[in-house]
This record gives sequence, C-alpha cells and structure tokens, in this order.
Amino acid sequence: MTNERNRKMEPLNAYLGAQVRDTVTGFTGVCMAFSVYATGCNQVGVCPPVDKDGKPQDWHWYDQERIEILVPAVFVVGGPQPVPPRRS
Repeated sequence: MTNERNRKMEPLNAYLGAQVRDTVTGFTGVCMAFSVYATGCNQVGVCPPVDKDGKPQDWHWYDQERIEILVPAVFVVGGPQPVPPRRS
C-alpha cells in the first residue's frame, strides 16, 4: 500500500539550498535549515522570497514529509579565492 505518508523522502541535506514547496499549503521558498528531533518528526525551515518592497519575510517550518523539492540546490566548492592581505 502506497500513500503520501509512505513516499520516499530525500536525505535532509538534499533540502538545504533547494527551492521547495509545502504540499499542503503550496508555500514555496528556499530551504535554509532543518531540525532533527529524537521523535523522528524532522522539520525543514523554508524562507520565502523578499516582498515587493525588498523586505525579508518570516520563515516557516514544516514537517519533512510535507516538503517536495522543486529545484535542487547547486553548490560550487572551490574556485578562485581572494588573496588575503599581507602584513609588511
């Protein structure tokens, strides 16, 4: 028997930086954090885009089971680094 509650969940680190959507409310944003609880009710912190005036909006926390990844995160590691200033 397969239902929404038994669907395969991504590992929590797959959510960080990804654009996600809450399947119940339709709320979308970028996953900025996650919390792991001993009870197994892990939660994902979702930050919405800024409003029309450019002001940041409040985060919302959702159970991991309710979240789907819309656009996976892409992290670039390495590359050119600025040269730190030297003391003379």
